[in-house]
Amino acid sequence: MRARVLRLTFLTLSAWEDRDALYRFAGSEPHRSSSRAAAACTKEAGFVFWTVPASELPISWAEAERRLAEQARKQRAGEQTGQQETGERG
Repeated sequence: MRARVLRLTFLTLSAWEDRDALYRFAGSEPHRSSSRAAAACTKEAGFVFWTVPASELPISWAEAERRLAEQARKQRAGEQTGQQETGERG
């Protein structure tokens, strides 16, 4: 887990064989109950998925944060493009 307490940002990093394995874990106890309890204290939560060859595991926090930043840039660029397109139509 990586915590940025002042920004109320908490990250976890894990590797799973596939999404079904992750979802089985997330839906099982005690994870399910603790996640629901934590949800009362969180603003939002999300999952990010990457495919990584087993030979490259474990990925570092630096690599994970680089990937998160890249994804965020792409999302912002897409949102800006969408806003521009909407503005042009109006």
